[in-house]
Amino acid sequence: MAASFSVFLPIDHTDPSVREFATFAVAKHNRDSRQNLKFESVVKAEMKEADFPIYRIGLTAKNGDAVNNYETTNLETL
Repeated sequence: MAASFSVFLPIDHTDPSVREFATFAVAKHNRDSRQNLKFESVVKAEMKEADFPIYRIGLTAKNGDAVNNYETTNLETL
């Protein structure tokens, strides 16, 4: 039997639950790393089906005066 692989497909990055997850991910990163990133915006959101949905969120966050791109993955439902 051949393995079945799914791919990430775009989802609505303006959905409030996507923004909520991205904000949570930045806050968790700050707690874990003792940094002080400031969430700016969600730039992309994708999902793939596996045994459960996997979400991948691209976001921007401010680190001092610099705005950088970050990516986070969520293994739970949004």
